[in-house]
Amino acid sequence: MSAFNRRRMMLMTLTGLGAALTLGACGESDDEGSGPQDAGTPDMGAPDMDAPDMGASDMSTPDIGPPPEVEIPEAWYGARDTLTAWFEGAPAAAITAVGALWLSQRAGSEAIFDDLSPLVDEILATETHESAFALFEQRIAEAFDRLRPTSLAGWQLALTEIQLCALAALLVEPA
Repeated sequence: MSAFNRRRMMLMTLTGLGAALTLGACGESDDEGSGPQDAGTPDMGAPDMDAPDMGASDMSTPDIGPPPEVEIPEAWYGARDTLTAWFEGAPAAAITAVGALWLSQRAGSEAIFDDLSPLVDEILATETHESAFALFEQRIAEAFDRLRPTSLAGWQLALTEIQLCALAALLVEPA
């Protein structure tokens, strides 16, 4: 499968998970199994699939953004263009819903920055979107090649996929 087709499949998967999360059709995963979606997962309303996608110039998504107590390092906003290009064509509400769920599981924790800083540093160190995309694709493929997916709401994803969605959720400015 070509890199383009793998990326397209990944975006379709994340879009499906994001839609399921926002519609309440997905259980929240934890170490003990899964429980009902409303047990700690924020209700973000139904996604507007006609809303701007991640490639549109208006990146705003209603009711989704960083937790108010989290101060985002200014340098991280340098990764926004790469994230926008990576998620181009995917509904912003779906992508940020996936990221918001992961962030909500770490709300108020310095672990958010510890977990995301290496990825942000790698994005900022790349000179082109294509080199960043190659890095993302490599990390995602390695997670599955090593049989080390991460469970989020019962879906098996590469941690890099989840972290990219979390960064999108943090860097999207609320409407």
